[in-house]
Amino acid sequence: MTINRFSQDRPSSRVPGFFRAGLYSLLVTILLGVTFALWSAQEQAQNPGQKNLGVAVLAMMFLPAILLLGAFSVGTLLVTGSVLLYRRLSVKK
Repeated sequence: MTINRFSQDRPSSRVPGFFRAGLYSLLVTILLGVTFALWSAQEQAQNPGQKNLGVAVLAMMFLPAILLLGAFSVGTLLVTGSVLLYRRLSVKK
């Protein structure tokens, strides 16, 4: 008797891979946010009480990446999480 390795109840899914990608991108977003906070605090400490152009440049470099990557990771986690919950809670035939 031969076993067909392609016969499964469900086709293979890429949802867990996308969920993992969402988690990794969320981790990178958090690291970027912490890096921006520490770097801008260090830059502002050089000239306390004054407006610093270095902080503005850092914000222009980091904030778009943080916002885009954060939106991607949250969206990915929401979609894949809802798909995983739907599959788990759906009626199995």
